[in-house]
This record gives sequence, structure tokens and C-alpha cells, in this order.
Amino acid sequence: MVGGYTKLDPVFQGKYERTRRTFCVILYAPTHGAIPVVSLDGRFEQYLPHLEEYYVVVHAPHPARVTGQKNGGQVTMQALVDADIVITDAGSLVYEAWALGKPVVFPSWLTKEGVLGCFSGSFEEQIYREEIGYHATDYNDLLRHLKRAALFGIDDRAVSFIEQIFPVELRGRSGEVTANLLRRFEK
Repeated sequence: MVGGYTKLDPVFQGKYERTRRTFCVILYAPTHGAIPVVSLDGRFEQYLPHLEEYYVVVHAPHPARVTGQKNGGQVTMQALVDADIVITDAGSLVYEAWALGKPVVFPSWLTKEGVLGCFSGSFEEQIYREEIGYHATDYNDLLRHLKRAALFGIDDRAVSFIEQIFPVELRGRSGEVTANLLRRFEK
């Protein structure tokens, strides 16, 4: 039974409008850092100044890290809609980006070992073990993957993977489909 992903319904329903730009925008959005070995938070920031020499980089901290900001998730969602490429580590943003057709670049040299050790049997483990998406082994490899992502977009394996988790026919209709599923249990 698959109900979809209601958080993205407003995006697929056109309630977020993409900002038009003529340049490539990279969204850097690490997880909250509760498990440091799987998060880029505090471990990737040293690379941002150099990356900004080549790209426009938008840093969207995890909503749990944005203290005193009630709409942190909405800010991240708009940044995701506006992004051409996403750099992240693990968690829901990976799936959100792929569902929206955005390529994801993983700085795996910083996170792979932690993900494989902490998330045994999970989708995240599968993503890292099978290298679904763009997985960089060092900073120079990250630059190569960013270039590939900019030229070719989301890779076919990521498209196939997200389709199994969040099928196209549910995108924009997840809330409705989930409500209908729950009504069946009510009877």
C-alpha cells in the first residue's frame, strides 16, 4: 500500500513557483546533525567558499536547526523548488529532490561510512551501497559530479528508485489518495 508523500502535494499543485534564473543554483541542505557521522552539517561548510567561485550556492539549514523560525520547512521547500542541483547527505530531502526531478550529489567521502554503519537495511543504505545518484569520493570528484548533474540532470537510476517509492501518479494527489485509503479502514 503506497499513499505517496503529502508534503510535496503543494509543489506539484503549482503552489510554489520556481524563480526564473539564467544560472545554475545549487541547494546545500544537510540533515540536522543529530547523528554526526551521517550529516554534512559542520563537516562540509569549509568547501562552500570554493564552490561559490563556480556556482550560486544556497545554504538551507535543516528546519530543526533554524531556531525561532516557524516556517523553516517552507523556506527549504522554496529553495528546493528553485534549485537545479541538490547537495545533501541523507533523509527526506533526497527523496523530495528526486521526486521533483532534481539531481542529488552526495559528498560520500564524508558520509558513506556513517550511513552504511547507522542505517543498515534502509533506503539510505541502498542509495549509498549502490551509488544511486551522484556520489563523490573527494572534493574534485564532487566538482565533476556537479558538472555532470548540471549537464545531464537526474540520473536514470535515481528516477527508477524514486518511482518505486513515490510513483508519478501520486504526485500532487498524495493527500487525497491517503485520505481515501484511511476511509477504507474506517468502514
